[in-house]
Amino acid sequence: YTMTTPIQDSPLRYVDPGSQTVYAPQNYDGRYHGTCQLQQCMGNSLNIPAVKVELGVGGSNVVQMARAMGAPPWQQQPNGSFTDNDPLNSFGPSLTLGGYGETPLQMATVAGTIGNDGVRAHPTLLKGADPQTVRATSAAVARTIKSYMRTVVTDGTGANTRMVRDIAPGAAHADIEIVVQIDGESRGQVDLLDRRLG
Repeated sequence: YTMTTPIQDSPLRYVDPGSQTVYAPQNYDGRYHGTCQLQQCMGNSLNIPAVKVELGVGGSNVVQMARAMGAPPWQQQPNGSFTDNDPLNSFGPSLTLGGYGETPLQMATVAGTIGNDGVRAHPTLLKGADPQTVRATSAAVARTIKSYMRTVVTDGTGANTRMVRDIAPGAAHADIEIVVQIDGESRGQVDLLDRRLG
């Protein structure tokens, strides 16, 4: 898939091969939007194209990428506990829509990984500490994801938010701030991540 890959936003009915459970995602507005480029689909938070892409690349690949980026999805077990190391084939197509648990720290870690051109830093609470880093994905992939994220806030469903500075203004610093605007009025600022990479 590329940013310009055409995706059909049309009804989707997925039948799980094992359980025979039917999964039929809907878009937030309850409508279908025809064929659109992948970047437009993601920028407008269209659920059905997102699930189609997940099914196209394979859920196992999505789980592996999430784990590499620092956000292994959590699954609830029959005894009520949660685990983040379940078999790759145990996740369903709701994964890409947030159907499995993630923590705020995991989401911040992913944002930092994207901002650092695909290099994930192990979170630390010690100011000034040099976190361990690992390449989670290529810089090209991270920049493509960053472009999708920008589309959400420049032209998509996040148009009421404003980036007060670019994602990862320097190669050694991942810092994202989002100013939430409701009806054009700034209601607060959320500092999601401030991690020095040394």
